[in-house]
Amino acid sequence: VNISSNLCSLEEQLRLFWEQEELLNGKPLTNECILCEKLFSDKHTRDEKGRYSVHLPFKHLLQSQQLPTFFYTDYNALKRLKQLELSFKSKPKFADEYYKFMDEYESLQHMIKLGEYPTAIPKNAYFLPHHEVLRESSTTTKLRVVFDGSSRRPPQPSLNEELAAGPALQND
Repeated sequence: VNISSNLCSLEEQLRLFWEQEELLNGKPLTNECILCEKLFSDKHTRDEKGRYSVHLPFKHLLQSQQLPTFFYTDYNALKRLKQLELSFKSKPKFADEYYKFMDEYESLQHMIKLGEYPTAIPKNAYFLPHHEVLRESSTTTKLRVVFDGSSRRPPQPSLNEELAAGPALQND
């Protein structure tokens, strides 16, 4: 018969717990973060409902004071949209949920209609590809729309690659 025991003091266990849960001082800010805060600190607005609107912190703006040039971003977005439409032919219930989501997104002014494609699209527009995540077993949200800022079409960098990321908020 094997018997094993673990002897430890309550004091030692509490000390280990508090060391694990202790908030450490934040990591030092990088030069990019400092410049970003300096450049964008006054570039936000707040609407009558209390929502904030902020400028995207493009790396190009930090370096040259000019927006990055985007081209061909519609290709991936249109490709994803066509894939969505194909999948919804076999799942009309989810198509309805998707269109409701997009209507709500527009009503919240998270996106706006620009007009007819491609004639009404402004120069240097960025099309953000997205796809659905379906979870039929979910009791609350069966369809979730995921926007993909890491989508890219070489030689064009992705939106995520063009944005200053900021410091990691969690400790290692």
